[in-house]
Amino acid sequence: TTAHTFNVLPSAYAVADAIVRYAAEGKHASLSLLYPGDEYGEENRIAVGESAKSLGMPLISIEKYMRGSADLRAQILKFKADGSGAVVVVAYGPDYAVFLKQAKELGLGKPLFAVSNIQTPDAAQASAETGQRIWYSYPAASDFPSVISFAAAYRARHAGAGAFVPMYVGSGYDALTMLAAALGECGDVPECVNGYFRAVRGYPGANGPITFDARGNNGVAGGVEIRVLENGKFAAL
Repeated sequence: TTAHTFNVLPSAYAVADAIVRYAAEGKHASLSLLYPGDEYGEENRIAVGESAKSLGMPLISIEKYMRGSADLRAQILKFKADGSGAVVVVAYGPDYAVFLKQAKELGLGKPLFAVSNIQTPDAAQASAETGQRIWYSYPAASDFPSVISFAAAYRARHAGAGAFVPMYVGSGYDALTMLAAALGECGDVPECVNGYFRAVRGYPGANGPITFDARGNNGVAGGVEIRVLENGKFAAL
């Protein structure tokens, strides 16, 4: 149940709100949204919609797609003609690649924004091939000692790893090591494990410090920053 669920990453709402606010700062008065038709996509659709509404930014088009789709042209053509100022894309690595390539092919020509899971090799390769630029929000934790040490250890084991270690690598490591520590102290007593996590404050995680709030979300992951993918390279602004 949700009472026993803890998220080591910033919530989808925090990540979505950061990129929508960045779009608003760029004077984009309205947005369109592409999202996958699953639970992750639906959560982000709600989050983007709430953030846009709070800022008075209409969502002109809201288009759903099936994960793994090889053809997003219908959605892209709708975005091209709908009069929105920019497009927010919530997708998965291979799907971001399809979107970037077909947006270039169809001359979408609008500013593009995304969320944290764009930081994948598939999206980077598509950006390198097309020259497409896309801004995205990501946990702002690159300067924390625990992040630096984890990234160094990861690169030592994985030759050729990029400048940024994928966020979900660090989150998987944090979740596993934290759960192992909780089970070591509590055994298989759910109430004890639950209490252990609720008491976590400033845990030095691979993506930044972790503190769980009343809902089990990580409320202190160093915030969220804006990054950009351009010419196949991920970079912080």
